[in-house]
Amino acid sequence: MPPADDLPFPPHRTRVSPRQMNSYDVTLVVPVYNVEQYLQECLASIEAQTVFERCEVILVDNGSTDGSYRLCAEFASRHANTTVLVRLGGGAGAARNLGMDRATGARIAFCDSDDVLPPTALERMLDASVATGAQVVVGAMETFPKPTNWAWKEHFGKGDRTFGSLAEMPELVHSASACNKLFDLSYLRSHAIRFAEGVHFEDAYVGVPALVLAGRLALVDACVYRYRKRAAGNSTMDAIWTRRQNYRDHLQLVEHLHRMGAGLPESSRAVLDLFLVRSYQGFALRAPDLFQGAELEEIYSRCRAVYWNVSPDVVVRATADARHRVAYLAFITGDFGLFADRAARLREPVVRDGRPYLTGGLPDRLAPLAHATPFTAHLEHVRLLPGTGTLRIAGRFEISGMPLVRPLTGRLGLRVRGSRLGVPAAQVRRRDLRNTRPDTEWGGFTADLPSTPCGPGSTTSNSSSTPGTARRPPRAWSPRATCAGRARSSTAGPGWCRTGRERTARSSWSPPGRAGGAGAACWTVSSSRTPSTCCAAGRSGSSA
Repeated sequence: MPPADDLPFPPHRTRVSPRQMNSYDVTLVVPVYNVEQYLQECLASIEAQTVFERCEVILVDNGSTDGSYRLCAEFASRHANTTVLVRLGGGAGAARNLGMDRATGARIAFCDSDDVLPPTALERMLDASVATGAQVVVGAMETFPKPTNWAWKEHFGKGDRTFGSLAEMPELVHSASACNKLFDLSYLRSHAIRFAEGVHFEDAYVGVPALVLAGRLALVDACVYRYRKRAAGNSTMDAIWTRRQNYRDHLQLVEHLHRMGAGLPESSRAVLDLFLVRSYQGFALRAPDLFQGAELEEIYSRCRAVYWNVSPDVVVRATADARHRVAYLAFITGDFGLFADRAARLREPVVRDGRPYLTGGLPDRLAPLAHATPFTAHLEHVRLLPGTGTLRIAGRFEISGMPLVRPLTGRLGLRVRGSRLGVPAAQVRRRDLRNTRPDTEWGGFTADLPSTPCGPGSTTSNSSSTPGTARRPPRAWSPRATCAGRARSSTAGPGWCRTGRERTARSSWSPPGRAGGAGAACWTVSSSRTPSTCCAAGRSGSSA
């Protein structure tokens, strides 16, 4: 062919004419853009499908400037069931939509051109679709070269199953990708489900509505898609929190799904709300760091229109911790100041029914959004104060959701878990923490502990200790026990110096005028040192 053939064909024009027929069981659409390095592996995995001859393949080049188009054309020249189209502009969403418009198969699947399909992927999903009549078939997805543990993976490992609605497996809503699924094409068209064009997160415009609206879903308990986690560092996900446009693109998705959910049954709407909250929590947390003034007010007002009526129970279930819930508390209560500058609004934790909260005065319905959990501390240094029989420990602590930009006015104390030992703790300013995250500047602490046994039935003398040595802390310092006053799902290991993994203590914070310990919260004190090294570190003051 002459060199001119390297140039893209005009938009929407077929490059290689396929066999004109309507007998394909499935159409596979592959958007392609500058992936010459990975495309051969992707195409080889498509060619290796056990049902390849029953599959219509549509490759849509999105204006590649490398050798991707040539590879597509070569592949199509070898396979009569393959079509190459060119679509300039609109991103991957527009390319997928073009492929969906041209599809002739009864079912449709999507594959990104840098990923890989296991050999039986399409066969397994096709068999499930035929056997169950499901409008959407979902299979497991793996990432490589490093694995990813998604929340929705809990539904796999139990065999192939069929469900009447997404409400029976709500966590699956977070599987928003279109690439580990097989769709009934007439179902997508009847609901006008299409990809967004020219924006990021375009997959979720198809994946989430298709799941939520389906009257029958099938799960294939096998990997049907292998997603490549590229190390280039320039993908959308690599810069997800730093690219300003991502905040607007994802908010546009949230608004679209919110409008779609207006007519859904309550059970389906609750599942959709899980996705709306969870998927935007990282953006809601970080938006005040990137936007100011009118831009921030616009984001807030648009978020409030979506989230003001979301159940607080859904917010708690969908968010990682209290730090992420503050924004939703602001959306629900209409408090822009809390959203824009939480450090100015959250000054001191309060204690309610023995539990710490970021702020007070909230009705019972909203109080869980302000519950300060987790409340953690991490041991970093241990040293023996010469001639005193005292171990001085130092480290950092965090009250999730509470900006530590100033000293707390309440008294801080540390109680060794499972023992009677409780000592005052001093809050310390840590500029090194500020360099990592500004709202942790006052997140340091120190506390002095006796190095002699102090548990029930033990004494507090230390006559055998000499400068430069430290006695092994007793088992009573950290027995297997739960924090008093409320249940915990995790327990400490055996003794402090018998485990190098975790040292769990109980801390207490009291507002002014309250006795220490009244509002006990649990701290987890961690160290990477081995047990013996942890104790020996007290002699030199080295990092533990």
